[in-house]
Amino acid sequence: MRYECPEMHGLSERPEGAGYPCIRCGTPVSGRRLRWCSDECGRWFANNHWFNYAALEVKKAARRDDGYYICVGCSEVVGQVEVDHIERAWGAHNQKSCIHHQVNLRVLCIPCHRRRTREQASETSPTTAPSMPSTRR
Repeated sequence: MRYECPEMHGLSERPEGAGYPCIRCGTPVSGRRLRWCSDECGRWFANNHWFNYAALEVKKAARRDDGYYICVGCSEVVGQVEVDHIERAWGAHNQKSCIHHQVNLRVLCIPCHRRRTREQASETSPTTAPSMPSTRR
């Protein structure tokens, strides 16, 4: 499962500014805006490409009126959850990536998230993992 969007496929390197289409919706960009036609399109980008923003949105959507969450893994009602990538993120949590699209995220209680992480680690060794660009300098 891959989460495709134009931003991650070269359109970010195209000329930007007034008259060019918004990266998200294609509406012409005007005024001082460079990539997005509106704040809404800019927020959409952040909420689907940066893990911290996406995780906040997923947790906000999953939170019940009483302040608790239902774990997707075990269906228990819990007070604390962690956000899990359905398709493994391979350490890209601090990188801009389509892997952080909200449709690829879910809330799990801490024990379920730890179990899931252990299972994923045992499924694939680091030598067979897809290569990710290093963020270390």
